[in-house]
Amino acid sequence: MKRRELRYEEACKKDLKFLSKVDRTIITDVKAAVDILLDYELLPDEYKDHPLQRLYSGYNDFHVRDPEKGEKPDDKNDVVIYKLQNSGKKLLLVRVGSHLKLFHDQYSSK
Repeated sequence: MKRRELRYEEACKKDLKFLSKVDRTIITDVKAAVDILLDYELLPDEYKDHPLQRLYSGYNDFHVRDPEKGEKPDDKNDVVIYKLQNSGKKLLLVRVGSHLKLFHDQYSSK
């Protein structure tokens, strides 16, 4: 079966470039999960793939790194926001980063 086409939002490219300077292993972790999605497979439960709401309604995210049970997300808990397009034939990577940066900074006062 043919793989999904992979596309990146410009913000995602910047996120990946930044993260590669901070911790190169995150790139390997993201690539492993993306490869699963490109093959039309479901991510294993450990990734906690789920649909998003509000600002990102229509998008999904999966967790590359998670806090330990009972801990709150911090800047080391990385998620990938993505969207399937064209009847699932295209995978658009939107953002990659810490849960705090991607979901909580958007509400901080300017």
